[in-house]
Order: sequence, then structure tokens, then C-alpha cells
Amino acid sequence: MSASDYLIEALINHTLRNDPFAQPSAVWLSLHVGDPGGDGDNEASGGSYARVAAPTWSSPDSRAMQNTSTVEFGTQSSALGTVTHVGFWDAETGGNFLWSVMVQPNITLGVGSAPTFEAGQITISVVGSASLYLAHAWLNHVFGGAAFTSPGTDIYVGLHTFPPGLTGTGEVSGNDYARVQEDDWDAPSGGDTANASAIEFPTPAGNWGNLSYFSVWDSSASGNVLIVQVLDSDPYPYPAELGDDIAFSVGAITVSVK
Repeated sequence: MSASDYLIEALINHTLRNDPFAQPSAVWLSLHVGDPGGDGDNEASGGSYARVAAPTWSSPDSRAMQNTSTVEFGTQSSALGTVTHVGFWDAETGGNFLWSVMVQPNITLGVGSAPTFEAGQITISVVGSASLYLAHAWLNHVFGGAAFTSPGTDIYVGLHTFPPGLTGTGEVSGNDYARVQEDDWDAPSGGDTANASAIEFPTPAGNWGNLSYFSVWDSSASGNVLIVQVLDSDPYPYPAELGDDIAFSVGAITVSVK
């Protein structure tokens, strides 16, 4: 996804590290004449250019949402270049950069131009390891929908023997399997975090199968799946049979949300 460095860290901290991120009180759109990267670079500047208030949004669906109202920038008094991206901020000036979306086709920001985005023209989407539930919770939290309450310390890791999709299906069950609480995660860096303490599962009372994916939940049983990701272990897939020690050392479970 094209969330900023600031926002990715804030969302990871909010979700996994019991460090709540306050819902922005308002969101503003900007125009960029080059890739804004993770910090909001290349914002248009000069003349009569100014950010505008964000539009209304559709309810998240399939980890994406679209504007449901028109976005209109003012008539420009100067030629400022070619717009390649729109950006999102938590303030009309200054503030924290939140997100960017590519503009296709690009828009020439010339004298007398008044860039306009019709309803449905801007799509914000979440990719990476965020589940369907978490992606929608994040989108609502950032862009003015229902606030997403931090799970606090109710963070549990689960295991899967085949791809869990975006809803956490196919979790191991039976033979003394249980999720393990893990609320100790490293400070995020580059969109990644990892377990900061060892994760030790119960000893299998029978064959759990070959483990290939892990999940992160907000409950020890049932609940909402937050993260679904390939298990990067050696050997892979990770065999879990009767009497085995199923444990992951510090840093062995890496969550990447980019």
C-alpha cells in the first residue's frame, strides 16, 4: 500500500504494540509533481495552490475504498508542473503525510487549470499481510469512518498448514493446539516488525501437519484475524508432529504490512 512511513509505523504500533494512534480529526488532499515517497515529497507549491478537504468515501470493500464526492482544487494562477500523485495529510498546511495515490493519466497543472477528481476516480487500497478485517479497520480509522480501537495486549499468534487467505481460514486445530499470546513486538522499521520475545506453542499431542503460514489475532480463540503471512522458517514448511517443540525465537516471526 502507499501509506506513508509515519502512518505505517503508527498503525503497527496501534495494532500490535498497545500504542494507540488517534484518529485524524480531518484529512486534506495535496497534489504532487513527482513521487511523494514515504514523506510527502514533491508537493506542488506556489501561485494559488492549496490543499483541499478530503471527499466522502465509500465503505471499505475488498481492502479498498473510493471517493463518493467530487474533489475540486482551485483555479491555478501559476504553471506548477505535471501532477503524478495525490497525497493525504492530517492538516491543511504542514502536518503529517498519510498516504499517496498515483494519478493516471497525469494532470498538467498550468495557469487557469482547476484539477478535478470525479466520484470514484480516487481509489485507496491496502495490500500486504493485513487481513480483510484489519484493512477495513485501518481505512475507516484513517479516513473518517468508525474508529479502530487498539487491541491492547490481546494479541495472539496462530499457525496454519495452508494459505489462510484474508480471513484466517485453515488454522491448526486439535491435538492440544492453541494460539499463543504475543504482545511484545519490536518498534517498526521500514514497514516491518518482529516478535521481541520467544513464542512457544503447546507440545502437540498428535500430528499438526506441516506449518506454512502464521496469523495474528485479537483473541485467544475466535476473534478477528489481523495479519496473515507466510511462515519464514527453516525447515519450510515447518513439521509439527507428536511431541515436537514448536517454538520461534526472538525475531523469527516477522510482520510486514507494505
